[in-house]
Amino acid sequence: MAEQEVIHNVDLHLEQETDTSPQHSRFAAERRAFWAMQAQLLKAYEGKYVAILNAKVVDSDEDKSALAQRLYRRFGYQPIYVQLVTAASLPIFRMSSPRQTLRS
Repeated sequence: MAEQEVIHNVDLHLEQETDTSPQHSRFAAERRAFWAMQAQLLKAYEGKYVAILNAKVVDSDEDKSALAQRLYRRFGYQPIYVQLVTAASLPIFRMSSPRQTLRS
């Protein structure tokens, strides 16, 4: 039996989002910066995860967990957008910081 191909659609229209917290706004800005830079990122980082902070790539790695650990040590717990750079379509996940998870 052949495997079915899974297609992920990503809606980048942010008008429908209701979270207006400063953290959410910063995260959304970093996400927009990633997508604005995607063509350039493909040339330099294809197949790697990149971390976007203040609309700039601050780190990259093939291992998302190793990248996240470095980011938290270096920048603390703040909105940083991490995404795999690829020409293929990807789902987007937003991960809360460990502090927010512990408070829930």
